[in-house]
Amino acid sequence: PCLPQTPLPNFQATTRTPHVMTPKTDIVYVLGKGSNWANREIWYSLASVDKNLKGVGQIFVVGENPGFLSDKVKYIKVVEQYDPQLNPAANIITKLLAAADNGLAENFLLMNDDFVILQQMNAADVPVWHKGKFSDYPDSYFNNGNYRLRMQKTFKILQERKLPDYNFGVHIPMPINTAKMKHLLAPLDWKSGVGISFRTLYGNLYYTESEIIQKKDPNVNDHHSLNQLKERFADKPFMSYNDKGLNRPLKAFLKDMLPEEHKYCTGNIPELPQRQTNHKRISFR
Repeated sequence: PCLPQTPLPNFQATTRTPHVMTPKTDIVYVLGKGSNWANREIWYSLASVDKNLKGVGQIFVVGENPGFLSDKVKYIKVVEQYDPQLNPAANIITKLLAAADNGLAENFLLMNDDFVILQQMNAADVPVWHKGKFSDYPDSYFNNGNYRLRMQKTFKILQERKLPDYNFGVHIPMPINTAKMKHLLAPLDWKSGVGISFRTLYGNLYYTESEIIQKKDPNVNDHHSLNQLKERFADKPFMSYNDKGLNRPLKAFLKDMLPEEHKYCTGNIPELPQRQTNHKRISFR
């Protein structure tokens, strides 16, 4: 069935203006539950910010508290209200709006705890990547789980409004203007069903084609050897990973590339849990 016309801010292609990032750019991490690595993901992500990102303003961590943030990070508690299996995007949007209501600057970078910055750069110069156009994807792309259904719903919204249909679901930081974010979200129903892809709607509504570039997603989603990781990311500015990619070589890669002590976390890097199985200690290291 056809979706009803989805409200979006008034938009004409001629009114899309380039983003102008301010000298200091805030960073917002949206943090949920379910880390299988004692929240070392955000520890190392923050280490990569400290080591490689310049021009950073306030860092926000919104959602769960990992328990080791320093006073250089502003933590905002947000309890997730939406089903993380059906509509995790609504939980992300709730956290972004909470940051916007608590002193978020004019411009910020949207970050996940498993994003890693590998090269030195200024926060205002972080690029905007996409993965091609949905209209060029095969129909079979949308037949695989709630994430793809969410992307299909987002694609249809873009089609309804005769907007570009680039897929901005790339696993790297994304520059966002706070006022434009609030303007976009105000008329949208992002709470029901599988939700919408905020990144993709935002990117197609507010970015000019001269500001975006098509790149391969730097996400590690399967096992690699340490040498394979070093070769793959030798000249890459970003990497990310999921639980399937988080094996011993990737952990060693992060430890080699990033400092364990940095200004955004206090104390020692979190200890990993152990469990008793057949009277043998099995470490999750």
